[in-house]
Amino acid sequence: MEKENKKRTKLQNSSLHLAAHLLSGELNAKGLDMRVVLKPDYKIRWDKDSIKENIIKPVAKSMYGVESTTKLTTAQISRVWEEIMQMLVDKFPTMDWVDFPSQEQTQSYLDSYDKASRKIH
Repeated sequence: MEKENKKRTKLQNSSLHLAAHLLSGELNAKGLDMRVVLKPDYKIRWDKDSIKENIIKPVAKSMYGVESTTKLTTAQISRVWEEIMQMLVDKFPTMDWVDFPSQEQTQSYLDSYDKASRKIH
């Protein structure tokens, strides 16, 4: 029961950002821009921020009544992601399921991001 109420961790927050990045790539690769998924009157490619604002936050609000992903528990984040992916693959059969990143994948992503940013400075 404690895991159910535990707030998301910093690593899980990073995983959520990576998941949004991966999902934006999948949607863009399949030609499912925002016009197709959300608004039929304009074409805008996805990025992690648009995934969070237009998909993750509305689903989290509908499922748990929260305005911010910082209010989700660790268990709720997993349920929100599963719901999002199920809705998308049901609506767009050509789309591949994007798994929520593991701790190892997220740590590797963060490490490579840190290395890249050090090279710039």
